[in-house]
Amino acid sequence: LWSMPLLTELPQPVTNSQPPIYACDLHPSGAALAMADQAGLHVFDVQSGRRLYFQTGAGRRVWTVRYSPSGKYLAAGGARGNQSANLSLFDTSDPLDPRALWTNKSELVYGVVTSLDFSADEQTLALGTVAGGAVLVQIDSNPAAEMDVQYLPGPAADTLALAWRPNGGQIA
Repeated sequence: LWSMPLLTELPQPVTNSQPPIYACDLHPSGAALAMADQAGLHVFDVQSGRRLYFQTGAGRRVWTVRYSPSGKYLAAGGARGNQSANLSLFDTSDPLDPRALWTNKSELVYGVVTSLDFSADEQTLALGTVAGGAVLVQIDSNPAAEMDVQYLPGPAADTLALAWRPNGGQIA
């Protein structure tokens, strides 16, 4: 992790990270770093390098992480085993105190979650999976709420990356 524009290295996160690191994302405030690796999801205080949060589980890997544009949410996706999805959503209104809204939602998606992105209005989370195409999940901070899910067909090949257009009109 480096500070721009001077390219000075910031304190390294204190972790038992299991390389490789699959993905990372900075909270829009710059206060927190989310990182995905074989061990799970880590959230670090950028200034001190101290780990603030860690989520793992037997046989679960986190492949992708993404903060929402305002930093209100953090999403993490990956796999349980080889073909079962793993999806979690956190309230990160306070970036140094992430709170799980829902974790390990595997029934929403078939296949490993490989990429994530939020719509600009933070109402929808787009997922790419090894099953191809994309999945749209409506964000509801109530963990008991039934999830509104829409499947977008696409190539049968893995969707390893996706992104919302800033105006929300397209997903690539």
